[in-house]
Amino acid sequence: AGVNVQKTIFPWLGNEFVALSREGGTGLTATDQMQDIFRRFDAELREMDLSLENTVRTRLWGRDRESRDLGSKERVKVLSGKARSASSSYIAPGHFDSDARVALDRVAMRPGRPGQDKVVKEYDPPIAPLRYLVYDSCVFLSGVKGGGSDQPHTPAEAGAHIRHTSHTEPRGARLQDTNLVTFCARALRESLTFRYGLTQARASRLQPNAPILHPGPVNRGLEIDAEVADDPERSVILDQVANGVAVRMAVLSRCLAQR
Repeated sequence: AGVNVQKTIFPWLGNEFVALSREGGTGLTATDQMQDIFRRFDAELREMDLSLENTVRTRLWGRDRESRDLGSKERVKVLSGKARSASSSYIAPGHFDSDARVALDRVAMRPGRPGQDKVVKEYDPPIAPLRYLVYDSCVFLSGVKGGGSDQPHTPAEAGAHIRHTSHTEPRGARLQDTNLVTFCARALRESLTFRYGLTQARASRLQPNAPILHPGPVNRGLEIDAEVADDPERSVILDQVANGVAVRMAVLSRCLAQR
């Protein structure tokens, strides 16, 4: 009983991703359903020469709190050691198409470069979900709310050490390639702003009479905070843009006149 495994295979960033989704079988406990889901997922992955260790992200759905907690406990048992992955879990009775108690979305990745090992970043103190996972230059974040005052900077911290970042954490939707790309872009933006953007905190450390300059157009929230760009006392961006247009017109006019 229960729905079949839904499988999506897609290439991205030089790696091959396999997204699997399934609801538990009816007539079983939440623990038994989760065990059955993992058995079926393993069978699907083995056909592709993949294993538990290739898991990078899971998302668990529970019909109620008890089912969610039982499913989470089983997930922790199965995905241990080298199989640990970024994760999240929700109590969402409206998610189910059947009478199942639990459902699971799971993303596995075949790294583009052989011999790559996972790098696991724990919370301090450690909790069941990882803070984030790095695997062949990709970052996978857990969907944990809270987790300490440093949680909002997790994408930036991870992105500061690698090339690409991804965050597969859309509510109410199954894990798909479009979700992976969308949240990769969002996390990468946070990483770039954290490293290079002119934030309010950085601007506050400038000399009081230091002007705020930008040639335009302004990519607000990425290159510079909106509050900094619109500072009435220090920002001369609008004047700079206006003067820049006149300067470029003059340069082009001079160049064309000399032809």
